[in-house]
Amino acid sequence: VTYGFNYSSVYAIAKYKENSRKIRKIVNIVLSAKLYLIFISVLAIFILSFLFSSVSQNIQLIYCYFLLVIGDSIFPQFYFQGIQRMDKISMINIGIKVCGLLLIVIFVRSSDEIIFVPLFIGLSSIVGGYWGYVLMKKELKNFQFQLMGILSIKQALVTSTPYFLVNIAATIKDRTSSVIIASCISYSLASYYEIAQKIVLFMATGIGILGQVFYPVFASRIDKQREHKI
Repeated sequence: VTYGFNYSSVYAIAKYKENSRKIRKIVNIVLSAKLYLIFISVLAIFILSFLFSSVSQNIQLIYCYFLLVIGDSIFPQFYFQGIQRMDKISMINIGIKVCGLLLIVIFVRSSDEIIFVPLFIGLSSIVGGYWGYVLMKKELKNFQFQLMGILSIKQALVTSTPYFLVNIAATIKDRTSSVIIASCISYSLASYYEIAQKIVLFMATGIGILGQVFYPVFASRIDKQREHKI
């Protein structure tokens, strides 16, 4: 549902950092696009539940996990990243994880209650997302959510599509390797590969965080340099 907005919209907000009217429009476009994508996703899950028994048998679990998607869509991470307020993102993410963990520890007592794990994590994500939305409204003066038109959303989707495709390609690359190893060689070797992959991803997390921090800074500076040249 983020569909690459965490890159394209961050660049746009960093570019128009001093123009609150422009930023309000960008935020409305992104939130509207996410709302439409959520509706399409829910509809797709509903249809798949009739076509595949494996989906229908786990529909409650799927919808509980989908709460994470809703929470992530509400949370305007792209806004805070664009205005270079990463402290807000860190504070909310930590709050979500701690809240979800506490709910699981307190209420989940047996394997029969496993459905409550994604439910509590998803509800914590929604609360955290709304918390972030409220903080954004306080900082972005005169902001009121407005459902934007199809043309504006279409343009945002077109701009974000390259980022979306890159993310999809990376995910397919990472997951396909494990599937091929498990199916062609052995499941035990696939397990070792998964562990090694998680270690590498953990080490790469720091690089990803640095990228999130410095991306809006570089984006705004590049645009200023272009303006001076013109």
